[in-house]
Amino acid sequence: MLITGEVGTGKTELTQYIYCLSQHKKAPLITIDCKELTRKSWNTLINNDKNPFHDVGYSILFDDISCLHPSLQRELNDYIEGTNMARRHRLYATSSVDLAHLVKNNQFSLPLYRSFCGFTINLKPLALTPELILPLAAEILEWISKKFSKDCGGFEDEAKVLLQEFPWPLNIIQLVAVLQQLVINSDGFIITTELTKQVLDKETPKEYVPSTMFDLTKPLAEIEQDVIMYVLRESNMNHSLAAKRLGIGRSTLWRKITNQQ
Repeated sequence: MLITGEVGTGKTELTQYIYCLSQHKKAPLITIDCKELTRKSWNTLINNDKNPFHDVGYSILFDDISCLHPSLQRELNDYIEGTNMARRHRLYATSSVDLAHLVKNNQFSLPLYRSFCGFTINLKPLALTPELILPLAAEILEWISKKFSKDCGGFEDEAKVLLQEFPWPLNIIQLVAVLQQLVINSDGFIITTELTKQVLDKETPKEYVPSTMFDLTKPLAEIEQDVIMYVLRESNMNHSLAAKRLGIGRSTLWRKITNQQ
C-alpha cells in the first residue's frame, strides 16, 4: 500500500489507523524512516539475524520512501523480490511527493514503485479541501480544550473566514499547532478574530528576499543550491510551496535537491 500527500496531511497516522483495523494488528507495526536510512544503517539492518525483515507476519512502514537513495531503492526492491517480503509481511510506504511523476522522470525506481502501488491513497492538502478546515478545526478544538482543561467551544465568524482562507502549507500538523496556540491564549468560550489573526500572522511564510547571506563569489551552481535550501527552510521543507516560490515544478525541485547529494 502506498499513501501519498504533502507534508502534514496525516500519511503516517492513516497508515497506523489502517494497521489497527487490519488482521495483522496482533504483530507490531515497524517503521523505517527512509530520510535517516544510510548505507551503514541499511547494511546493519539487513545483516542482523534478529531483524524482523527476515521473519513473517509483521507490518512494515517505509516512511518517506521518496527520500531513499537510488542505490538503496534498488537494494530494497531486490530484497523484497528475492525474499518474497511482500508475501511474508504487510508492506506500507508513504511519500510527500508524487512517486509516479518521479518514476516518469527517472527519479525513482520503477520496480520499487510497483512493489507498493498496488493500492494507492492520495491525501489532498487542506488548500485544496477548504470545506474540511472548519469541521476538522471543530473536532481538534474539542480535543485540545480537554487536553488543556480549557472551555473553548467555537470561533467568531470572521475568525472562521481567516481559518478557511489561510493556505496551511503544513496542513493538519500546522492546523493542530495553530489551534493549540489559540486555546492556550484564549480568555473566553469563543475564540476571537483578533487572536486568530495574531496567531496566523506568525504562521504566514515570509516572502523570499535576496540576502547578503549568499556568497556571490561561488560558482553559479553552488549559489543556486544555497538559494534552493534557503527557500526550502523558509517554506518549512514543504516541497510544493518551495517549488511555487522558486517558479519551478516539484519534479524539477526534487531533481535539483537530489543532484546536490
